[in-house]
Amino acid sequence: MGLFRRSRDKKTEAPAPARPEQDDVQDLIGTLLEEGARFATEHRLGTGSEDVARADSILQEALDANPSDEEKTRLHRRVTGYLYGSVLQNFPGSTFVTGAPDNPVAMLVGDQENGVQVLGWSKVQGRIDNGPEDHLQFFYDGIARYLDQPGMQTLM
Repeated sequence: MGLFRRSRDKKTEAPAPARPEQDDVQDLIGTLLEEGARFATEHRLGTGSEDVARADSILQEALDANPSDEEKTRLHRRVTGYLYGSVLQNFPGSTFVTGAPDNPVAMLVGDQENGVQVLGWSKVQGRIDNGPEDHLQFFYDGIARYLDQPGMQTLM
């Protein structure tokens, strides 16, 4: 009967499907920033270039103690969160963007046409894997240098 029949003239829209990968990235960003804030508090770090250099030294001291893989993972997340938190503090208007599988969280400092894509996740992992030649302060200071150049730049 017509009592339960839908009108064929009306289009009903289903709710937009959830994007779990986007939710996962948002959760990861929140977790990283929380862990980074705890790292900064524990080590009495500010957000300036000299503080990023101190964070690099703290990271090296931890690596010199031959941490387990689990401890390296935790250290990676904490230092990455600290680095991203420092960028947010010192470069207003910075936004998070979805990265690639090897860099799930990236930041955009500036705008899409004249900005810097900051791949902090990969940078901190490189610092852990490769040692002091992947110095975090040099990386951090590069943001301001690249912002003065036209076009989109990528730091990793």
